Formats: sequence, structure tokens, C-alpha cells
Amino acid sequence: AASSLLGHGAPQSVGAVLIEGVARAAILLGYLFLIGRLRNVQRVFEYHGAEHKAINCLESGAAVEVGNVRLASRLHPRCGTGFLVVVALVSVIVFTPLGWLFWPVRIACQIALIPLVAGVAYEVIRGLARIRHTRFGRIALVPVLAVQRLSTREPDDSQIEVAIAALAAARAGEDAGVGEVHAAVP
Repeated sequence: AASSLLGHGAPQSVGAVLIEGVARAAILLGYLFLIGRLRNVQRVFEYHGAEHKAINCLESGAAVEVGNVRLASRLHPRCGTGFLVVVALVSVIVFTPLGWLFWPVRIACQIALIPLVAGVAYEVIRGLARIRHTRFGRIALVPVLAVQRLSTREPDDSQIEVAIAALAAARAGEDAGVGEVHAAVP
């Protein structure tokens, strides 16, 4: 019985798994592109750009004020959107060996492996951010930063002010300690 679950029923080739991974990535990129055309979402993407600019300014060592933040990049190597791209790439690598399994077992295994895929992707993003100033780091970050062109927009000064305030509050929360931050949230 176990062999019938594991060995039969439309196994996928490596090529099919790769196509599935490319399809997932294409759906993500298409979704970002399409929702980025909505006016309200464009505004959200402007705030996203402001957030990146503020953290880039902070990490550069410049004073976190509107003029300096405005000059910073709206792209950041540890962005959640970039994380999704890395998740798509890591999932292709992790899920490829599962292609020979019967599809219900394959899907169950893929679901069970989501935490592993997410953890590996998180560490990849962190690692790339650490080496972003090296030649390899700059090359490896190209897809991560490119997708952010879909999920960020140039903010106005009022959005930058919000990002600065949010960053200051987050830093104050870190300084106060996690328990105190959670206690202050209603």
C-alpha cells in the first residue's frame, strides 16, 4: 500500500518541477505588477518605499531626517518582497526531489517543508544583506532588488515623515525591550 502512494500516479520530472517554480514566480510577479496599477495600492507601495529609504538612511550612518531619507534608495536587501522571490527559488530546489511522489503525498510533503523553505530563504536574505557590498553579493541581489521595483514607489515627504516616525518608534521599542513594547500595545 505504501509503495502505491509513493511510487505511482503522475510523477513529475525535474523539468516539470522547474516549470512549476517558474509559474509560481510568474504568478507572484504578475500579481505585484497588476495590483501596483491600483491607485490605493500605489500609495501603499509609496509608504513601502519610504520605509526602505528610512532604514537605508539609518544603516548608512546619516542623520535620519527628511532630506537625507529622500536621497536614500527605495530598494533594500532584506525586503519581504525579495524574501518571497528567494522562497520561490529555494522551493524549487527543495521540492524537486519530491517530484516522483504520488501527487497527494507530494503536496503534503511540500506543505510540511514550508517552514524549512522559509527558514532557508530567511537565512539566504540575511546572508546576502551581509555581503551586499561584494561582487557576488551585488550579483546575487539583482533579482531580490529588481522585484522591489514592483512593490515600492518613490514616496512624498509626508510619507517619509511617517517612515521616520515608525522607525523611531521601532528603535525605541527595541531599546525598551520586547516585553515593554508588547505591554504598551493595546
